[in-house]
Amino acid sequence: MTMLNTTITYDLLKSLNNPGNFLNSYKKFRFILFESPLWSHSNHNAIRIPWNKYEEARVTFRVEFDSPGLHIWGSKEILISIGMTTRPLWIRLTQRYFKGEKTQCELAAVYSNSIIKKGINGFPKKIREWSKDQKMDDRLQHTIEFAKRGIDSIWFTILPVNDSKKINPLKKKLISVSNSWNSCRGYDRIINR
Repeated sequence: MTMLNTTITYDLLKSLNNPGNFLNSYKKFRFILFESPLWSHSNHNAIRIPWNKYEEARVTFRVEFDSPGLHIWGSKEILISIGMTTRPLWIRLTQRYFKGEKTQCELAAVYSNSIIKKGINGFPKKIREWSKDQKMDDRLQHTIEFAKRGIDSIWFTILPVNDSKKINPLKKKLISVSNSWNSCRGYDRIINR
């Protein structure tokens, strides 16, 4: 991931202000992303990491996880969500997605059947109240999306970006281009706001 995602990030950032070049960089990124198998101990250079392999992948990609940047989520061959942090990616990912009973992936794994059938009302009342108190209703909506896609098919990749001023512009551009890409192919929009 070090060389590959560094190269991908560099290409995307370099072309950020040139729509034609950015689209070409995006196409290259998608090709590399989806040609990559899922990360495993036998495929430790793969860039799509199954959500439940995050701790093992951290050992391989410690430097990348300790960097700020983007985290990109998908299921099978569809991008679902693009997030960002100016703090270390590891902190953001573990707090929101992986570790703890109220993280998105854990909630999707535990309550999949219920939330697929009932939406928000499929979560226990205490989870819904916590979400409302914390103003995190979008977290539950994203959790439902992960469950609908099949939590076992959810993967992520990270794009380390050392210049924190470039993280948000890159995220916005990737969301815009990804939505256009998905729309042209009959896929759902990225679930980001």
